[in-house]
Amino acid sequence: MNNRIILENVPYRIHPTYNKYAASEEGYIIHVDHQIPTTGSSCGNGYCNVSVRSKNGKPKSYISHRFIWECYNGLISDNKVIDHINDIKADNRLVNLQLVTQQENCQKSAKKRDYTFAKNNHKNKKCVKATNIQTNEISFFNSMYAIQQHLGINAGLVKMVCEGLHNAKSGKSKINGDFYKFQYINKTELPENYIKSGNIRPRRVTDEEKRIKQRECIKRWVCKLYICPRCNKHLKNGSRHMHNKICN
Repeated sequence: MNNRIILENVPYRIHPTYNKYAASEEGYIIHVDHQIPTTGSSCGNGYCNVSVRSKNGKPKSYISHRFIWECYNGLISDNKVIDHINDIKADNRLVNLQLVTQQENCQKSAKKRDYTFAKNNHKNKKCVKATNIQTNEISFFNSMYAIQQHLGINAGLVKMVCEGLHNAKSGKSKINGDFYKFQYINKTELPENYIKSGNIRPRRVTDEEKRIKQRECIKRWVCKLYICPRCNKHLKNGSRHMHNKICN
């Protein structure tokens, strides 16, 4: 059976399982009968989806780049994924797709990940207005890290909410369970009762305090009851070593 069709001088390759559908090397997918090219519909995460039907009419949602790859190279094994070489998720041309393991894909993502937020956030400190969605109570913080300390909401999530990134609308507090929305404000807009990040910074434990704690732990261990497994005698851990020497 010929697994290729030509539509307007563009060659398409039929999928090995869903033989009513075909894909071109340029990233278009068609129904063999309807012959209307499509790249699929956006998923909201940058990728595209296409809906296909099997012989029994049951629909299946397919990620477009996986479908296109399988049309030309066969079905993808469970331990493999498709990577976009130029990192543009909507660019599903066959030359832009490569088969890699999940580990290789994660390593590539880690190398190109943007770490500038954590590095530069201390230099460009933002003042934030936090509004409790449940109670409408408003609090002011001199930094995103102050919110992280006092409300238990990650500073990265606060940034995403303030800048409208990744559809982030609010953050849930690990301290009281309430939801908050955030907004950047100028430092001049901070009231006198604003909250600082240093207010709950953990106190440094001195070396003397560490030694006192260690001595207390040793005292508790020495007084703890020990039962000799050989003679079944009850004694304290402080006498354990000497007893083991003489116990037959």
